Amino acid sequence: MLLGNGDGTFQSAAAYGAGSYVSIAVADVDGDTTLDLLAASMSCAAPGGTGCVEVFVGNGDGSLTGPIPHDAGILPLSIAAADVNGDGAPDAVVTHEFGNGIGIPPGMVDVLLNNGPLFDTTPPVITISTIPNILWPPNGTMRPVTISGTISDTGSGVDTTSAAYAVWDEYGAVQPQGVITLDAGGSYSFTVLLAASVRGHEKDGRRYIVTVSVRDRAGNIASSVSVVTVPHVRRH
Repeated sequence: MLLGNGDGTFQSAAAYGAGSYVSIAVADVDGDTTLDLLAASMSCAAPGGTGCVEVFVGNGDGSLTGPIPHDAGILPLSIAAADVNGDGAPDAVVTHEFGNGIGIPPGMVDVLLNNGPLFDTTPPVITISTIPNILWPPNGTMRPVTISGTISDTGSGVDTTSAAYAVWDEYGAVQPQGVITLDAGGSYSFTVLLAASVRGHEKDGRRYIVTVSVRDRAGNIASSVSVVTVPHVRRH
């Protein structure tokens, strides 16, 4: 893939996959409004190993993730993307090589109906940890709290641009929020400053609610919560 610079020139090529590709098609196959790439491969790791359609998911920045192989019969020759069953999701139509005398039948057309990530209804999985989760003593100083964890999604994949955090307390005095940067494995870690102070009328101390939220490429939203407490008395 050579990304255009907008002036008639191109950036250096980026290579994807390792199959024997003979045809490609471009379509938004996972419903995230970002174009993806479908490639007909003469040999790949799909069941049977004699040919497949490999899907490269677009990340929205010109890069691709994948490939994800889908069995497409023997020696796929050409591929096109179209919504052949009218459900709003682009499907893959694949033609095959002509028979060659070794048991491969004459040319045929296969249709791969899209029933995958576009219809993903499972939200991402978020883990969250706050260290420390108790601020003591309550002397009014600002204390660093590290918030870390992982975000994963086995369906349509995580929309990394949507990862965010927010902190609030029952006083309405603390409202830090912002975006979260994920590493290649889906891990995150960042630090916020919270006041180690408490008002006298709060019997259970001051509670900071830390929320991490994200959505996947199919639009499913997930959130996870951790609590940081400023107690009135030391807990044993």
